[in-house]
Amino acid sequence: MEMSPFESLKHYSEPVMTVAVEAKNMKDLPKLVEVLRQVAKEDPTLVIAINEETGEHLIAGMGELHLEIITGRIKRDKGVEIVTSPPIVVYRETVTGKVENVGRQVPEPPQPVLLHARTAARCDRRPDKIRRCLDEPAEHRAP
Repeated sequence: MEMSPFESLKHYSEPVMTVAVEAKNMKDLPKLVEVLRQVAKEDPTLVIAINEETGEHLIAGMGELHLEIITGRIKRDKGVEIVTSPPIVVYRETVTGKVENVGRQVPEPPQPVLLHARTAARCDRRPDKIRRCLDEPAEHRAP
């Protein structure tokens, strides 16, 4: 008899807070990695990642309480002593309308008057069709 895997659950909410986690003792690092894999399987709303630049293990969750519960379980139930960073809120901002701005910077004395700068910026929202395409994961896009 052939068996097929369960369909993956889709979550419409994304994690909003992130903490960095590291093992208190370096000898516990392999155990921490295994525990993070296990915790990610148990809770599909968590996102576990490694920051390539810093090497930090990041846990992203639905809020501060959610992250406190997860880190508490890692310490208490899994037996791994960890150190966590303060939670960071992930903000997402967008342009809400068309904006145009021209700025001019005039130097203060004693700088020569010839040194000045003029900047121009124009910003507009992306059309909805393009925004949906960019927000959609690559594996779900039509070829």
